[in-house]
Amino acid sequence: MLNSPYFYLIAAPVLWSGNFIISKGVLVNELPPVTITAARFTIAALGLWVLITASRKRGSRGVGESEGLGLLRKDLPAFIILALTGIFGFNTFVYLAFRYTTAINASLVTGMTPVLTALLSWMILRETMNLRQVSGICLSLGGVVWIITRGSWEVLTALRFNPGDLIMLLAALSWAIYSTLGKKVMTKYPPLTATYHAVWLGLLFLWPVALIELRQNPVTSVSVMAVLGVFYVGIGATILAYLAWNKGVAMIGAGRSGVFQNLLPVFTAVLATVFLSEPVTLSHIIGGTAVLLGVYFTSYVKPASGNLQRPLEQARRLATQPPARR
Repeated sequence: MLNSPYFYLIAAPVLWSGNFIISKGVLVNELPPVTITAARFTIAALGLWVLITASRKRGSRGVGESEGLGLLRKDLPAFIILALTGIFGFNTFVYLAFRYTTAINASLVTGMTPVLTALLSWMILRETMNLRQVSGICLSLGGVVWIITRGSWEVLTALRFNPGDLIMLLAALSWAIYSTLGKKVMTKYPPLTATYHAVWLGLLFLWPVALIELRQNPVTSVSVMAVLGVFYVGIGATILAYLAWNKGVAMIGAGRSGVFQNLLPVFTAVLATVFLSEPVTLSHIIGGTAVLLGVYFTSYVKPASGNLQRPLEQARRLATQPPARR
């Protein structure tokens, strides 16, 4: 089983979905959102440092990081933006959204991140886009609207949206910005090294805000379950998920593995139904299907030659990087 790439590619979204369940069920009930993010990535940063240091000592490129940890000064502004969008912004929005929306809704709304990445890549990087990709963007946007309105025209016309769903849209947009701007960075640095720098820079912004947050909303007690939950999201949903995902991608390639990210809302729905008693409604099925189909149409293009190309594969890879995303 451990020799199968599908074991690792399934394990990663299972671990990511665990972040949604534990955060919704435990963490947001005991800790404020910025504090959760700061604690999570403090643990993750230490884990990343251990991984990269061990890899450099072995001289191994198993995780692609034996090149070193150097950061060029001219790239510092770009990494600061990555830290603010991918580490600080995305995760804070996610944990804030969990106070209002369900884990199922959250996973479905964030599922359109590759679509937003494609749209921003067209707007900012001037990447080409064909009719099929435009259709995919429209389909995904329609699916998200269906989810946040619960398929009700009255909700749409009265603008009675769940604030958590709207916050999740901001989270998806934050990660899309991170993915789009991170494309050039990823040509200079290995993925884990780039994430390492973004995480540590993110902590420089997270902890000052977290301390202010704790001063305004003191946490008098934290349960053992919450402590274990923080370690899970820092280690399991970040470090272990990263290793599992990269192992699977290395075995069968990025093109074939990309589709496995779409298992996140499936696993989240199953776990949320079992552990959080969240119902799976018809609006989830219809909207979620539209989002996933939109992602497929946006990310895969078949040219005239008949060979399958994936011009947005890098966007998808950035949009599914475990350390900061899930």
